[in-house]
Amino acid sequence: MTSAFVLLPGAIASGLTSLVAGHLYDRIGAKILGLVGSLTVAISMIPFLFLNIHSSLIMMAICLIFKMIGNALVLTPLTTEALNVLPNPLLKHGTAMVNTLRQVGGSIGTGILVAIQTFYSTRSPFIGARAFFMGIVLISILRFLLILMLKQTKHA
Repeated sequence: MTSAFVLLPGAIASGLTSLVAGHLYDRIGAKILGLVGSLTVAISMIPFLFLNIHSSLIMMAICLIFKMIGNALVLTPLTTEALNVLPNPLLKHGTAMVNTLRQVGGSIGTGILVAIQTFYSTRSPFIGARAFFMGIVLISILRFLLILMLKQTKHA
């Protein structure tokens, strides 16, 4: 039950941010939102590198809220941007591909991060957790660098 109280605010924030991200996408495009979202995720995960037995659940919940906001700022606009290049007859196939690749990529990423965590947990559970969160920070930085390569587009 405690984990639900830590995770629920982030899930709500993500849903609300996805709604706002659509409007922001129309005004400023996907690139800026993706950059801001990736930085938000990376920065929000840094406190998790210092977790210990005395860490506050409130601090974790706040960091997770910002992580989920960052993810929504990345995923909603970049998915829309990717699908906008497709002609209408291919849109349903593109949507299916994006959703499939997101699920497969998430599974592979989770597997890799858990393998890293397990490897480092042989020394200490906290070292394993730190390695896991460092992986998320590094993935966010890599995502930031990849988004830098996108062309800036402006919409309506």
